[in-house]
Amino acid sequence: MAEESFYTAPKLPYLIFMESRGVRGADKKNNIADRDITLEFYADKVDPLKENEIDEILNAIPVEFSRDRMWLSSEKMYETIYSFTFTEKI
Repeated sequence: MAEESFYTAPKLPYLIFMESRGVRGADKKNNIADRDITLEFYADKVDPLKENEIDEILNAIPVEFSRDRMWLSSEKMYETIYSFTFTEKI
């Protein structure tokens, strides 16, 4: 697993995560963070066991998420993308 990217492509399967964060607040204080998280899981074949492990982790938080899978023909691998957003008080 890595944040954003790897320097060299690792052996499949692997996971990359990315975060986009917006900070806001009131009364001249930034005390709320909106975080958009994307997890990208790459594998040479559809791996329901690994995908279910990721689902279980996200369900345990709990957080609403979406999951989309696509075949990357140029890379000859599957990409499963998990996206979710949450707000936290900072």
